This record gives sequence, structure tokens and C-alpha cells, in this order.
Amino acid sequence: MSVDGEEKVEKKVIRKRDCKEKENGGSELRKNCVNWGVEALNQLLTEIDGFEANTGIIVIAATNRADILDYALLRPGRIDRQVSVDVPDIRGRTEILKVHASNKKFDSDVSLEVVAMRTPGFSGADLANLLNEAAILEGRCGKTTISSKEKVVI
Repeated sequence: MSVDGEEKVEKKVIRKRDCKEKENGGSELRKNCVNWGVEALNQLLTEIDGFEANTGIIVIAATNRADILDYALLRPGRIDRQVSVDVPDIRGRTEILKVHASNKKFDSDVSLEVVAMRTPGFSGADLANLLNEAAILEGRCGKTTISSKEKVVI
């Protein structure tokens, strides 16, 4: 990607941020923000199509909404391989809970394996939030450790 192209993409990102910060502006601003998506997509496609073959450039993109991606992005030669990352299984949830539990104190009645069993479908962020909410609830009750007796999944 050329330096010029990088600057163009960077400017598109800044414009999108500005749109988010000023969503409640006038109708002209809303029109500009709607057009931003089309402009950004066109710029991205232009940059991807400008890569020389075998230059060693790899484009990695991430989204939480693969269902609404424009087909133009996914056609062969552009972003034509997709890898889906699902929510963690019970073993993964247990490991994630251990990471987020390392800076918290628990009563002996708390089993992270049991918490993992009770949280199918939770993402890593969901699990981190669960432990943080449990710690906040315990703190409000004047406790210094997280217990399984509170009304959180723990």
C-alpha cells in the first residue's frame, strides 16, 4: 500500500470517528456520515486492488457483523478467505475465567469450573464483565471476597 493510500484510509477512519461523536448534528452532517461508509468501502477496494501480486502484503479484517459485509469485499482476489471465531467452549471459558480471576479474591465456595459450566454462549468479554460485576456487588455489601451466595451466576 502506498503512503498516499495509507493517508487516505487514515482520513476515512478519522471522519467516521467524527461522525460518531457528532451523531446528533444537523441533516448535512447526517448525510455526510451516511456517505462515509460508501466512500470508505470504495477507498478500501481501490487500495486492495492496487496491491501488486506476490508483494507479501496480507490484509486482515475483523468484524462482528459478517452477515452485512458487502460482497465486493469478499470476492476472489480481495478478502476471499474467512475464519470464524466462535465463543469459547467450557475449557476455554475456564481458562478465560482464571485470567480474569487472578486479581480478585474468592471465597472457598467459588469454583471457576462451575461458573464456566453455567455460562455457555459467553464471550471472553462477557466472562470478564461477570467477574467484575460480582466484585462490585460484593464490594457494595462491604465484603472483600467474591462468594457464590450472591445473585450473580457465580
